Amino acid sequence: LLGSVIAPVVYLAVCLVLLIIVCALMWRYLAHGGSTRFARLQSDSDKPVAVIFNLGVNDLSSHNFGNGVDYKGEVNAYLAYMNTLAEELESNCRLFYMSVNSVNTAMKPTRKEAQLRYFNDRLQSGLNNGFQWIDTYKYLMENGYSTYNEFKGNIDDGVHYSTRTYKRIYKYCIKAIRK
Repeated sequence: LLGSVIAPVVYLAVCLVLLIIVCALMWRYLAHGGSTRFARLQSDSDKPVAVIFNLGVNDLSSHNFGNGVDYKGEVNAYLAYMNTLAEELESNCRLFYMSVNSVNTAMKPTRKEAQLRYFNDRLQSGLNNGFQWIDTYKYLMENGYSTYNEFKGNIDDGVHYSTRTYKRIYKYCIKAIRK
């Protein structure tokens, strides 16, 4: 019985993590000399395809100079690329952009909540109408979250969430897609 409960939880957490990794790798590839075109998403059905973009706090860690992540210079590049991408994708794609999620700054002092809020605010206000914003940052701040991660040796690294928190993020995103 325990295995039948844990397996779906692990599966959902792995799917969400893989989605985040794919988005991060796509951004890094395209932003650093890769193809300037994103392959058109196609569906075999008449139903819209939902695509969630999410760049986590680690995706910007290469811009960390000891005083936190420098989001101000990067946010304009993100906006330009994502808004262009929204125009290029087929009309059957429903595009969602998930906020950069909160971190436990006590465990990860190089990440500052004020910088995350600034970055999210700029993204939310600057993305074109092709995107629907999913404010998981606000959801987690209002409802709580845990960065005690069972998959990383039961440690709290301040960035990676507990299984319960990943499940809540997943459910929140699914709810947004179904609206």
